Amino acid sequence: MTELQITPTVASDLAALALVVDATGLFPSEYLHPLWEEGQAEGQVWRTATGEGRPVGLAFAGLEPLTEGCWNMRALCVAPDLQGQGIGRALVRDLEVALAGQARLLLAETSGTDPFATARAFYAALGYARVAEIPEFWAEGDAKIIFARDLR
Repeated sequence: MTELQITPTVASDLAALALVVDATGLFPSEYLHPLWEEGQAEGQVWRTATGEGRPVGLAFAGLEPLTEGCWNMRALCVAPDLQGQGIGRALVRDLEVALAGQARLLLAETSGTDPFATARAFYAALGYARVAEIPEFWAEGDAKIIFARDLR
């Protein structure tokens, strides 16, 4: 992999990021532009990882309504062919730095199903504490697992 760069996401990144989102199956990529527009209106923080001459990863977070400094990492994805190379870790750490001074707590939510065991291990390895589980949240038999990290 060539040198990784992480920068604030710009609108021209979205087409290439849609390919990453599609490859990961994180959510339907047609949601990406509306999420971006909503995020810009709400002051969300978006980051793009670029390597090999193309966007290869995305992370974004938004302030939780009615809270004082609690942010939620709404998405984190890395191109499947480049996973396991530290890109996700770099995106999360960059997002944490970008939120310094405005976020006291950063949440990460994932599924409790077996295919998401790697995601849960990833957040735990980054120092995120598993703080809650909501049974049957995403679907029958699929709990929401919430991780949190104090950024103060």
